[in-house]
Amino acid sequence: MSGGVVLYAAQSNVQVDAEIAEKGRFQTKTKWDETVQITIKLLGTFRIDRFREEKREYPAGIKVLEIVEELQISSPLSRIVLINGVHASVDHTLNDGDTLSLLPIVNGG
Repeated sequence: MSGGVVLYAAQSNVQVDAEIAEKGRFQTKTKWDETVQITIKLLGTFRIDRFREEKREYPAGIKVLEIVEELQISSPLSRIVLINGVHASVDHTLNDGDTLSLLPIVNGG
């Protein structure tokens, strides 16, 4: 009879665990689950076949370079990066609500 008691106890634990999980008590957030909303502004020739301004959601911890690569913007020597209007590097980690502006370098006279 003790085998039946153990089986019943195990089934009860599974049911309780399922009920707790259903209520969201076992849900944990990791940094990979969190997202940030970034406003991206493209200027000059970077707008061609892309967009002027767009809000996008990215994983928390995203760097400027990852967005630049996603947008397939040319070499680092041909662009200026601004975050919230301040010059920044492509290694900068973006925060929720940041505005990323990408400008081509213009030559001429």
